This record gives sequence, C-alpha cells and structure tokens, in this order.
Amino acid sequence: MGPNPGVLDAYWAAITKNVRVGQLGYVMSTQNPFRVAEETAILDHLSRGRCFVGFARGYQSRWTNIIGQHLGTRATNSPSAALSDPSHLFDSKGGRKDLDDDAVNRRIFEEEIDIVVKAWTQDSIEYKGSVWQVPYPYDTGVDDWPLAKAGVTARLGAPGVAHNAARESCPLERQPPRSAQQAQADNRHTVELRFQNYVFQRTNSHPAPGEPRNS
Repeated sequence: MGPNPGVLDAYWAAITKNVRVGQLGYVMSTQNPFRVAEETAILDHLSRGRCFVGFARGYQSRWTNIIGQHLGTRATNSPSAALSDPSHLFDSKGGRKDLDDDAVNRRIFEEEIDIVVKAWTQDSIEYKGSVWQVPYPYDTGVDDWPLAKAGVTARLGAPGVAHNAARESCPLERQPPRSAQQAQADNRHTVELRFQNYVFQRTNSHPAPGEPRNS
C-alpha cells in the first residue's frame, strides 16, 4: 500500500533475495495503464521474477477523485456488491449517485486492466475504448512521425490506419511477405539483442540484488 507502490517494490527487491514483492494495489481507475504495464514489467526483471501485481478500484474520494480527475473517475464503495451482501458497503445505503459512480469507476477500471494485460502479452497492441486509444488518434494513427510516414513502424508491427497506408506506399513494404520461419528468426534475433543489452547494463552498471557493490 502507498502512493507509489512501484518505487517501494524496487527498493524492497534490491535489499532482499527471496521475498516476493508486489502491491495491493495500483488504483487503476486513476492510473495510466501503459505506465503501469511498463513499470511492473521492469520490476519483474529487477526482482528476477519475484514481483506480483495487484489492482484496486479506489474507494477514497479524497484521493481517487483528485488523482483520477483527468479520466473523469469517481471513487466507489461497490454498491453493486451490496445488492447481494450489504456488508460490502461502507456506511451508506447505496443511492442512485453511488450506483452511477460505481459504473463510471468500473468502466475505467476494466478498460485499463484490459490494456495492461495486452501490453504484457502482445508485442504491439491497438485499442479503442471510451478512455484510451492506441494508436492515438485511433482512426488515423500516428501520422506526424517520420518513421511512421516511411512505413518503418508498420513494418515492425505497429497497428493503425495511417501505418497501413504508409505500408502500402513504401517500396520496402510491397515486398513478398516473410515466411513464418523467417519472422520467428527475426523475432528471436531481436529478443536476443535486447536481452544482451539488458544483461550488459545490469552487470556493468547496476549490480543485481545480493551482488557485491563497489562503493
């Protein structure tokens, strides 16, 4: 628990060897899902697989409504759960406003969880929800970046209408499609290069938890 669980987890991961670190959790009705996906993935690498992730909806209006105001979110006491079990509700009978706030909170919460899972499990994602779009703007794509105009980002798998148009207009993109074996080999090569770079940075600049430090 805390206002910035990722920072605390990184600290605890650095001074321990066996303890699992995680949070209960990121209040996703107030967060940027892309930053959460990125931050937790990095934590998982830094902790060498000892990281777990928890999510929360946000029930304290003095915090949730302020931090999440850019999303239009509202704190919730889960009145919908109280319909089946009144003990789930905090000091309220669950009026119309509570139900409306709960619906807004759940819509944002579920959309952000969906994006986080996609970011964890897919090399490149596209998404068009009520709050977030990938790419942005979704209907035209990223059309003001030189690499996108040249079709490079489309060739690397970036989705979007503009990317697809650039792909058709780029001579390199009109070449015959690669075989599954070639695509797999390219992906494996890219992963290996990134992994080697990560190991180099960690072993030469930032000792892993438990390793001796020259200080």
